[in-house]
Amino acid sequence: MTEKECRKLIVTAIAEGKEQLALCIETIACTGIQISEIKYFTVERVKVGKIEIYNKGKYRRIFLPKILQKKLLSYCHNNQIA
Repeated sequence: MTEKECRKLIVTAIAEGKEQLALCIETIACTGIQISEIKYFTVERVKVGKIEIYNKGKYRRIFLPKILQKKLLSYCHNNQIA
């Protein structure tokens, strides 16, 4: 998928009022995680900016870009996700 196609998906999701979907797409694109790994994202881990993933016998760390971290925390705050 090209960057242009990814941006189009994000813009379309936002236009349809699907902010959570837009953030999921952006998170996957920015971090390179697999969809099955999104469950490791918690408010606490996002605040630290480091996601530790243990999946299919492998361990790895994902570091969040500051802009993505701010977007995710803002979404959590606006939707009262603790």
